[in-house]
Amino acid sequence: MNPETTGRNQDGTFIKGVSGNPAGRPPESLNFKTKWLIFIDKIAKQNGITSDDVDEQLLAVAFKQMKSGDFRYWKDIQDRVYGTAIQNTDVTSGGQKITPIYGGLSVQGYSGGTEGISAQKEN
Repeated sequence: MNPETTGRNQDGTFIKGVSGNPAGRPPESLNFKTKWLIFIDKIAKQNGITSDDVDEQLLAVAFKQMKSGDFRYWKDIQDRVYGTAIQNTDVTSGGQKITPIYGGLSVQGYSGGTEGISAQKEN
């Protein structure tokens, strides 16, 4: 693999500062939400009903599937049209740095004894 012609390192990653898509996303391309709304509009016109009616029918299908335990359709549409739900995970103990109390060993390798544990703060 020649980095000068491919724009990639030997491991296949892009060279720093080189884009894999220099032209960017075409301005005429539509995101899923826009395509979804166009689809609902088209189906509504074909069936002589409103877009809200189509939306309700699709939600009814999703509800039926959810009742049987299958949430995939609902989750996929919700994530694509409205965005995935924000999942906040505090791994810093309320904003404070977590200081290891097991001597820097992995948790899996820590036997529970006090050997190798330092009372000094780590940087």
